[in-house]
Parts: sequence; C-alpha cells; structure tokens
Amino acid sequence: NDYYTNNNDNMVEIDPNNRAKRLAAWNVLEHYYKMGWARSIGVSNFHEVHIQHLLDDGATIVPHVNQLETSVYIQHTNIMNYCQQKGIVVSAYSPFGRGIMDIEKDAILLQVAKKHSVSPGQIALAYLMEHLNCATSFYSSSKERMEGNMAASCGIELDEEDVAKLGTLQRSASWGLPSPYTLS
Repeated sequence: NDYYTNNNDNMVEIDPNNRAKRLAAWNVLEHYYKMGWARSIGVSNFHEVHIQHLLDDGATIVPHVNQLETSVYIQHTNIMNYCQQKGIVVSAYSPFGRGIMDIEKDAILLQVAKKHSVSPGQIALAYLMEHLNCATSFYSSSKERMEGNMAASCGIELDEEDVAKLGTLQRSASWGLPSPYTLS
C-alpha cells in the first residue's frame, strides 16, 4: 500500500480503491479533452501524491489546474511547489478564508493594506496571485467590490517585507472543508 505524510507529519494510507476511482474519472476527462469537448481539465483538492499517482498510473495529460481552498491563512506550500514544477495552475477557492477569519480586521493585513493604500482583501488577492502564483475565484454581493478587488490586486507590488509578514498568517488546517491531506 502507498502512504504519504500529511501536514502534521502523520503517515496516511492511500486507499487503492480511491486511487483507481480517481484514475477512472481522470480517463473520462482526458477523453472529453481529446474530443475537443473541454478546453482544459483539472482536479480539485489533490495533493502531490494523488497527482503523481495519476501520472504513474497512465494519465496522458497532466492536469491543467488543481483547485484548492487557498488563502493567506491556508497556503498549501508543498502542493503549490509541486504543481508549479509540473506546470499545473492552482486555482484558489475561498481566497478570503470563507469569512471565518475576518480579513478586514486582521492586524497584519491591515498594516500591509495601509502601506499600499488598498483594502485587506486586495492585499490577500495580490499575495495569492503574485507570491503564490494562484488563479483566484471569489464572489461578492457587490459588483463594485468585485471590480475593485480585481483591478487593485493586479497593480499591487508586494515587497519582501510584505511577503514575509503575510507568510506568517499560514494556519495548519481548513475550516470545515476537506483538506487534500485528509483525503485518501
């Protein structure tokens, strides 16, 4: 059986049935892609071992994207590095921490935001896009806030000090959503 180390350095066994199911689902996606029915294909909540198993087990196309819960609080550094090495785009969902962490009141985000004369949300997005090289998907009930986040976050240049401060916000776990490291 295969094992991997999760974020807490615990050894977790990979269920061979789940491994086979992931490959079967991936084969369907590859078929759709080759038929021209999809412009890109990807996975969601896969960690490094899951992706490597796909490639080892006969996948002919490297996933184009891996969608993960990612924010300044949940950064998945190992998965990010692996995906970058393989040319896989990471798409960050819940980039504002699902509202559980109030980014508008976070002291570090407020400090960096003040320095750049933007909102904490814009800093969070800039960090994800610039430093972690993530695509982001987010929603808002306000069209103006969405447009402002998109426009401003693309123009913010974080320096080394900003990146170091924002890096300290990393937490060890998700808030109720499945972590890639808890999925066998």
